[in-house]
Amino acid sequence: MKPLKYRVNMIRSVREMERRQEQRRVRAVTLSGVAIGLAALAVFYAVLQCLSMSNIIDARKQRLADIQRRYRRYTEAEQIVGKEDIELLDKLHGGKIFWTGVLAALARHLPEGYWTTQLRYDGKTLQVRGEGFAGANQDQLLVIDEYLNKLREDRRFGAVFSKVNLGATGRTGKSSRGRDLVTFQFTAERG
Repeated sequence: MKPLKYRVNMIRSVREMERRQEQRRVRAVTLSGVAIGLAALAVFYAVLQCLSMSNIIDARKQRLADIQRRYRRYTEAEQIVGKEDIELLDKLHGGKIFWTGVLAALARHLPEGYWTTQLRYDGKTLQVRGEGFAGANQDQLLVIDEYLNKLREDRRFGAVFSKVNLGATGRTGKSSRGRDLVTFQFTAERG
């Protein structure tokens, strides 16, 4: 007769196998959840990027439409008033200077802490004198030179006065507040 073999504690091995299967199932569910979450985030990010690009495109289209509208208005105005008309108007006006634009350009580009003290025009040459506060870097010559360059580039000023020359700069003393004062002088000639 053959001896009988009994398996003892079979429940433990069954429970161990069930526990492993449950761990695999939990891992699979967790990984699936993470993958779905990442996919949802990717879709959400892509939608946000598309909306952002759509807004940028709409803004650019609006800007382009505005530029086209301005261009049409400009070309309509150019068709109405041509170069010949402007030259004729200048001849009829006698070549007089429109001082409003010239004075506006002088004031607009004047450096902070500087002011004009004298303007004189003799029919061909504009003489300008002014004063200002000396900077901490003692760079008043550079400041005045930059001012004159801006005047040369300004079409309101440059259309009337083609040559702008620095006359002189110098120190004059101290202001009532104890700051160093500088003077400047330049001439502008009609072209």
